[in-house]
Amino acid sequence: MTLQEFYIWCEKTPIGVALQTNTYPFPVIEAVHLLTITLMLGTLFVINFRVLGFVLKDRPLSEVVAGITPWMRTGYVLTLITGIVLFMSESLKLSANAAWLPKMGMLVGAMVFQFVLSAFILKGSQLEKPTGLAKTLAVVSTLLWIVTGMAARWIAFV
Repeated sequence: MTLQEFYIWCEKTPIGVALQTNTYPFPVIEAVHLLTITLMLGTLFVINFRVLGFVLKDRPLSEVVAGITPWMRTGYVLTLITGIVLFMSESLKLSANAAWLPKMGMLVGAMVFQFVLSAFILKGSQLEKPTGLAKTLAVVSTLLWIVTGMAARWIAFV
């Protein structure tokens, strides 16, 4: 199966057809997608900003990570599910969009980087003050997510 055949298959699935032929499912799922992105990024940024010492300074990093991780994972899962559903309804259109592949590349990079950062932070989460390396990783992670969001937004304009 070629990539083009995969895109066609996606759009012909019951999910793809339902979103293409009905008025309300696509905008409702897109709204949920945006809300789950907000949940995911909000929790990621709280962790990154805590590492940088901007927020929750009076809380141990391990406590912040433990309290936020379930919400972050929920955001990841729901964003992934709604993103796949949305993709299935317009995969051919997205595949022809010059901003699509850069956005997906940035997304994969940001996710991998965030998982590496999370693992690094969890190893040293008992530290009272995060190391310079942890702070650098938090800055890079935050910038990757911002650029990913910019690339995603650019899809509408290309």
